[in-house]
Amino acid sequence: MDTPKSAHWSDSARLVAYRNALETARNIEQTGCSRAGLEIMMAKGLPLAIRVDKVPLRSAILIKQEAISTGGDAAYSADVAALRGERTDIVLLTSPRSLQALAAKLERQPFGLKRLASAIKSATEGHILSQTLSARGKSLPLGGRTYIMGILNATPDSFSDGGSYFTEKDAIAHAERMLAEGADIIDIGGESTRPGSAPVPAEEERRRVLGIVRHLIANSDAVVSVDTMKPEVADACLEAGAHMINDVSGLAAGPRIASLCASAKAALVVMHMRGTPSDMMLHTEYGDVVKDVIAELSARMELAASAGVPEGSLVADPGFGFSKDAAQNIELLSRLREVSNMGYALLVGLSRKSTIGRITGVQDAKARVPGSLAAMTAAIMKGADIVRVHDVAESAQAAKVADALRY
Repeated sequence: MDTPKSAHWSDSARLVAYRNALETARNIEQTGCSRAGLEIMMAKGLPLAIRVDKVPLRSAILIKQEAISTGGDAAYSADVAALRGERTDIVLLTSPRSLQALAAKLERQPFGLKRLASAIKSATEGHILSQTLSARGKSLPLGGRTYIMGILNATPDSFSDGGSYFTEKDAIAHAERMLAEGADIIDIGGESTRPGSAPVPAEEERRRVLGIVRHLIANSDAVVSVDTMKPEVADACLEAGAHMINDVSGLAAGPRIASLCASAKAALVVMHMRGTPSDMMLHTEYGDVVKDVIAELSARMELAASAGVPEGSLVADPGFGFSKDAAQNIELLSRLREVSNMGYALLVGLSRKSTIGRITGVQDAKARVPGSLAAMTAAIMKGADIVRVHDVAESAQAAKVADALRY
């Protein structure tokens, strides 16, 4: 067996796939990886596939160990996995978020891996997402801290606080209170999306939210988001200066909201939901809830991108509680890292939801703050960039602790 000195192998790397599962699988197969290994690695949903050829056995094992330690993996020949053979081609599987950590670890290893780290960075330069979320002149750097999105329900019937802020005066006062408590984003909704809720006419929804949008744009530095599924409402709010549209339908009505965001250079949150709020709990059949959510959400993100929204202005939301039962929500949270590896900014909304009540036995939604904070902390540790919350002061404090552990 060759001694794996850096001079004995070609430590060049090339990006062979980015969010293209078929191309990733093809390259993994070419390494001689076992079928079982291929299936395991493809299930992780890692968007970046980077190929390195003719790697010595000892270096290959080190690379795989470091890839796994940063949330990725590495595919290589089944012979090498059994400690047979001298060299193997490798396909590194990683995500934009974990790539930097992987390169830093490889830089500290022997056998030419420092040069490989540099080659990996060069291979992916210009191909992976910006690490900043752009929202109409607002820039939110990702990977340093979690952003707090305060929920402002200007509705009479939302599941947790419906009617509390239904007048424009009360809604504005609550928004200002959330900003003082540490909110970075205010998400204004004029239509309840609780299970079984009835739709609101666009004119009424627009009336409920437009004055609040105008006030916050004129009187605060917050990122102003509008929670709507209706292009007419999105258009009016973007005209008033909103920075972000949060479409919980996931562009179910087509790409028009995405086109409006693209024209305004606004950010767009695309959430996973099947059906509508009135019937979504009739659509909870999944093969593998995490894999199915990723596949369905990816298709909607691609629709948004094709309508002109830059990837750096797209936010993915897996839609906890929307067309998912409690067990599915728990599975989705436990495997949230797979969703974060899609490569988009990730928003998670778990605040006061019924799954927390199911776990804790607490029926009153307003009394679910401790459970909400626990779920939110788990989401942050698994890759959430933005958390959508009712209780801003408590959430901001918990997020600071989670960030100190995470970054």
